[in-house]
Amino acid sequence: MKARILTGIVVAAVLVAAAAPFALRAYRAHEVRQVVTRYDLLLAQGLSDLTPEIVGEVAGDEEVGRIGSYSTYLWGNNIKLESDLLELEVLEVRSEGATLTAIVRESWRHHERDRKSGLSLGEPWEETQKMEYTLLRKDGRLIVHRAKTLEAASEDR
Repeated sequence: MKARILTGIVVAAVLVAAAAPFALRAYRAHEVRQVVTRYDLLLAQGLSDLTPEIVGEVAGDEEVGRIGSYSTYLWGNNIKLESDLLELEVLEVRSEGATLTAIVRESWRHHERDRKSGLSLGEPWEETQKMEYTLLRKDGRLIVHRAKTLEAASEDR
């Protein structure tokens, strides 16, 4: 009887140990999805309102600065960019020390408008991007350190 109990405990321990890496991967993918989704929503709002600093809620200073440069470009060209995130899929998450790297596929709908009048500057278009996000922990929370476009395809405008 004691042998069966001991065998049961050993089998349970092995199953738990075998499942742990899968659980950790699933948790990381979920955490990355939450942060990247929040980043994307704030990015769309910040570029539309020309307030890129709001992305600082989930992004590091370097990334906020990069977005600020793009926002300045839009402002200088009198463009208001309206973007809607249509789909986000985490394809892969890699871990190296304290850094997470995520490969994400995103689909967007964009519409450029005149910044002052709000008039359309053309037809809306959809775009699918394969992105690489480098994420770090800052003050105990995951933030986007850098976002990089790996591939982009859009419908003809």
